[in-house]
Amino acid sequence: MLKKLSLKQRLLAIMPFIFWGFLAVVIYAMLIELPPRRGGWPHWDKVQHLVIFMVLAGLAFIAYPKVKRWMAALLIICGALVEWLQAAFTQTRMPSVGDWVADVAGVLLVLILYKWIATQSNQKACV
Repeated sequence: MLKKLSLKQRLLAIMPFIFWGFLAVVIYAMLIELPPRRGGWPHWDKVQHLVIFMVLAGLAFIAYPKVKRWMAALLIICGALVEWLQAAFTQTRMPSVGDWVADVAGVLLVLILYKWIATQSNQKACV
């Protein structure tokens, strides 16, 4: 007889698919040709990179909790690879070390947040 899974267990079971699907969409979106934009805040794309890689890191760390550091390394390499692919295969995209730094910052912020949450939960367990 099959055991009925809770909602949390079902969500955790599909998290790897959500992570890899979102990563594929992000990579595709970063490689499609876009017309150049004029005006606006010049660092808005850095904020977008930061937030997107924070979401990717959060999904990765939930999907693969035992290998957070490996997933962080994968995302950091993926960010660099996307910038290289933009330089090699797109005409309207501008590769940027600043974009990659924002990617790295997003991943590291989530890694720090996870460590802080783990520390807080360990302190509460000791009280």
